Amino acid sequence: MPHSQDLLTSKNGTQKNLIIVTGATGFVGQALVKTLLDQHQDLSCDAVVIVGRKAASFEAFPYPVYGVVWDFENEPNPPAAWSQLFSLHQVNAVVHLAGESVAAERWSPARKERILKSRELGTRNLVAGLVAVSFSGVFVGGSAVGFYGENGADQCDESRSPGAGFLAEVCKVWEHEALALQEKTSARVVVLRIGVVLGATGGALFQLRPLVRKRLAGVIGDGEAWMSWVHLDDLCHMIVFAIKTQSVTGIYNAVAPHPVTNTEFTRAVHEAMKLECSLPVPEFMFRLALGEMAAMALTSIRASAQKIIHAGFVFKHDHIGTALNSLHPNFESLDDEFISDQWVPTPIDQIFEFFSDAKNLEAITPEFLNFKIDRVSSPNMADLPLIDYSLKIHGVPVHWQTKISEWVHGQRFVDEQLKGPYTKWHHTHRFREFRGGTLIEDRVLFRLPLKLVGELVGAPLVRRDVTQIFEHRFKTIKKRFGEPVVNLSE
Repeated sequence: MPHSQDLLTSKNGTQKNLIIVTGATGFVGQALVKTLLDQHQDLSCDAVVIVGRKAASFEAFPYPVYGVVWDFENEPNPPAAWSQLFSLHQVNAVVHLAGESVAAERWSPARKERILKSRELGTRNLVAGLVAVSFSGVFVGGSAVGFYGENGADQCDESRSPGAGFLAEVCKVWEHEALALQEKTSARVVVLRIGVVLGATGGALFQLRPLVRKRLAGVIGDGEAWMSWVHLDDLCHMIVFAIKTQSVTGIYNAVAPHPVTNTEFTRAVHEAMKLECSLPVPEFMFRLALGEMAAMALTSIRASAQKIIHAGFVFKHDHIGTALNSLHPNFESLDDEFISDQWVPTPIDQIFEFFSDAKNLEAITPEFLNFKIDRVSSPNMADLPLIDYSLKIHGVPVHWQTKISEWVHGQRFVDEQLKGPYTKWHHTHRFREFRGGTLIEDRVLFRLPLKLVGELVGAPLVRRDVTQIFEHRFKTIKKRFGEPVVNLSE
């Protein structure tokens, strides 16, 4: 990764073009940054700068970016590093996704105040910073279809007035602060009213999966409330589309063209997970459990995607069934999933050589597992060897045997458990050249024994253990091979 002084100019002396993203460490933000870096040639993007309220938020960020610390909710003046970036008018686009999560916990009065403040003051101060440097690029701001409030089965296009309720009020204020930028500068401003985002690593679907397995995620109430949803990949590409397309300006619904009722969504999720539908959830119980926050699922919003389609955007995932199936290929009813990315500034041949040596698994596994390689049936991974391990899980000795079931040199390999603590363990390791280094992409599908009993009793503990293992591995690899994020504020 280059040093911070290399941010302003490239090796040939030309000025670099930058994209700035707030909220980059969140579920949507991380996926967007990966997409921006993948699409850098189409966007003429030399680097991405992420803005975080604390330097600690950069520590686990997986992609090669520059970081700027700015608590723009409470600090109206941008830091010196930010001003320096804008002094050369290098920034082509700013994508503003930051804001307090609306689904993290019940909406107490204090919580509601934080949600509103994070969007109102955060956007106001960010816009003030852009106005101060006469920003002339494109600004893409987030909002939500909650703007429309309750509309039954009526279709909502972007001309509809704001509805009633807390979320509608938040969205109204949020959009007002973002649209002020186009009144004070020559910037092109796009505001996306985002629907329920479906992705494998976060959002509504990630939260629903364990409830579906426990038969606690049935149809809510009468099931007739409309849900406007969007696949995470489509949302990220829609933001890219908004940045690239000069004719796109103003407000757009960021939703798939085929919204669904709660009944249709519930059935589609259960079909994707190959499970029978859970018992219905009475509306009063749902409100009792979540309080005012229940409005997110009970409010019927059927938002139209026609405006963004007419602008030229093409959806990849426009129907709920195919969207859910794309998120869980080879996913079975009681499978759990862990997905992790990590970029390192090291050539792919060196990284693949490191992972080709089974002994290096010991080096990147946390000490509390007492992990040891006992035997490898062949030193040549292309022979698809068996590997025997010994370890301790919460102090209990365990023997584990895996087989390398697939090996494509320099690209990927798969290890699968033959004997061990899981009913299923299928770990795909992928490696690809990415922005001058190597992107390591891991996807683990695992299943606990004892079926539903295992899910109910052991699942939270096991998921925590797997998360800790990958967190340790991330830190170890970063320390050995290099840091993805350059913090410009240091």
